[in-house]
Amino acid sequence: MSYPAMKFAKAGYNVVVPDLRAHGKSTGNHIGMGWLEKEDVKAWINEIVKLDAAAQIILFGGSMGAASVMVASGDPLPKQVKMLIADCGYSSVYNECRYLLKSALHLPTGPILYFANSFCRKKMGFDLKTASSINQLQKNHLPALFIHGTADKFVPHTAIYKNMEATQGRKMGLLIQKAPHLSSWIYDEQRYFTVVEQFIGNNLESEK
Repeated sequence: MSYPAMKFAKAGYNVVVPDLRAHGKSTGNHIGMGWLEKEDVKAWINEIVKLDAAAQIILFGGSMGAASVMVASGDPLPKQVKMLIADCGYSSVYNECRYLLKSALHLPTGPILYFANSFCRKKMGFDLKTASSINQLQKNHLPALFIHGTADKFVPHTAIYKNMEATQGRKMGLLIQKAPHLSSWIYDEQRYFTVVEQFIGNNLESEK
């Protein structure tokens, strides 16, 4: 996230780039694939609102960070949150695990997902099928920009269509041709950040 954070900072935004749980310098022993991390996103939102009640907050995330902001958008959020931008986020943790087991590891999905789901419920307190971007986006009414690279072999780019169909607010999609996972801004930087800036500007203006 360092490069887009730098681009946003140079464009005049205040930028907060937290390490989510079990990442970087943050504490925690379990990675929740976005479902647990949505609580971190909400906690940071509340901290920002405490500092500036007039803040206009844009949630931006890539990959698991994209899933984190998408699933957070389905929970009640302060009015200061204005929109979200999700780059190459998956439609659900269960579907993502199933896809990787088949495409990358060539392993049988049924038995592995059964035991993985049991472990997840016992150790982490949630079901893999519950951790769904689609289900949460169906409760979201904020404007949402979805971005994906067509050569993504980690999260299939078809997830963008499922996520866009689910969200209930204004929506926009951006596909970057030949870009692999979380690399869209590398493959077409000018188009990427132009679309992001226009999306932010148009939706903040329409709110006024």
